[in-house]
Amino acid sequence: MIQVPSNIRYPAMIFALLGMTLVVNVILVLAVRSDGGAQVVDDYYERSISWDEYAAVRSESAARGWTLAFELEPEQPGRLVVTGADQKPVDGLVAKLHLRRPQLADDVALVELLPVNDEPGVYRFEHPAMRAGVWDVIVEGEFDGRPVMLQHRHRIR
Repeated sequence: MIQVPSNIRYPAMIFALLGMTLVVNVILVLAVRSDGGAQVVDDYYERSISWDEYAAVRSESAARGWTLAFELEPEQPGRLVVTGADQKPVDGLVAKLHLRRPQLADDVALVELLPVNDEPGVYRFEHPAMRAGVWDVIVEGEFDGRPVMLQHRHRIR
């Protein structure tokens, strides 16, 4: 076995530990910056003021018992099927669709929901290229003159 003199071994151990610390810190900085860095909500104060209205609309919408079914295919318009608590299609919804990633503060896309002719309760929407992962899909609009906000977390594989 090779014997390294202590006047070389101990300083080498210190430099190795410092080097490992430097490498780990560089890797951590790169990992933190890989998703765009810190996310800032631009209008958080205005959102906080209207939080009670937002929460009331969400709870009223959840009480409707509607279900959302999504079909997201690459290179094709997306389809959204909205059914009521009675399992009948919900027709007449005027809404926009917010596509969000949970880790980002802003919407990735905000698109119009367009009703599909001859298919009640079915809406289509254009979407950007969807990457695999978790997406929050928020339907925000009106139905029978009342505001509606429905949320659904969708996983694309």
